[in-house]
Amino acid sequence: MHIYKRKNGYYYLRFLTPVGNWKNISTGCKNKRAAIEFLIKYQPNKPTLMVLNRAVSFSVFSQKYIEYSKIHHSPSNTIRIQYVINNFLTYRANILLDEITRINIEEYILYRIDKIRPTTLNIELRVLKSMFNTAINWNLISSNPLKNVKQLRINQDIPKMFTQEEFGLILEDLSPAWLKNIIILAVNTGMRRNELINLKWADINISKQYLIIRNTESFTTKSKAEKVIPLNMNSLEVLRNISPKDEFVFTNCNSQKIYPNYLSQCFRDRLIKINIRNNRSFHSLRHTFASWLVQKGVPIYEVSKLLGHSDIKTTEIYAHLTSDNLRNAVELLN
Repeated sequence: MHIYKRKNGYYYLRFLTPVGNWKNISTGCKNKRAAIEFLIKYQPNKPTLMVLNRAVSFSVFSQKYIEYSKIHHSPSNTIRIQYVINNFLTYRANILLDEITRINIEEYILYRIDKIRPTTLNIELRVLKSMFNTAINWNLISSNPLKNVKQLRINQDIPKMFTQEEFGLILEDLSPAWLKNIIILAVNTGMRRNELINLKWADINISKQYLIIRNTESFTTKSKAEKVIPLNMNSLEVLRNISPKDEFVFTNCNSQKIYPNYLSQCFRDRLIKINIRNNRSFHSLRHTFASWLVQKGVPIYEVSKLLGHSDIKTTEIYAHLTSDNLRNAVELLN
């Protein structure tokens, strides 16, 4: 099952029926992400159990895998998986699952490398590898075609952050209030975008100055583990000034939950308005949180814990910011 775009600008859903015929249905959407969400929610009239065998196509297998993903993965992961499936089917729509070889995967890498960033392509490869591992467990194939396929080498770029002056410009005369509040909390806690928009009042303890990022039916943390976030005075002031209108802390002007892409777009529009470019995004606020801590002498280990990194190597990308501290250390030998 996958989506494709017609000349009229609308995305259509294309899938195989249980009897092996292709069927096309309009999603009614011109936006790709909205079309993918339509695809995730769409339930064609078909038997609840689809019998798979070793002659199954990748397309039919992927339909069954999405059903599996809805049970075992978070909604955001299922959307990501469907996105990868859609891209692979665009590359090879008609191929049997057990006919896919390492050569096909290498060709797919060449097909995608000019269209997306290496980091994104590595994510796609990890998704496909996991799918094929599941196919092995379901006894549909004997080996994984991605077993010896290496991830693309990624240059470790210095994270893009905001200076104190730039952050001041971002907040200056900023409206609506919910956007200003969520930006301040982001830079004072290092919370990710989805962690912020899924934050509930029930998970905040103002008196003890902490909040808990919890896993729910509709949201799972990146590490799959819940974590406790300490709140500084800036964060507490923001939270105290928000009048609860819903179970979620941050809602839009209509008291509705904020969508991830809407938040990103609002923040991007703000950066354009004040002429701050250089490929920075809402996630740059998390980098800014970590960078400011390191610049103030907080040890990398403590920054790693605050960010919720499972491996301190992930946090070491901020180590370059400690150069002044290192210089001061060697000066002690003079």
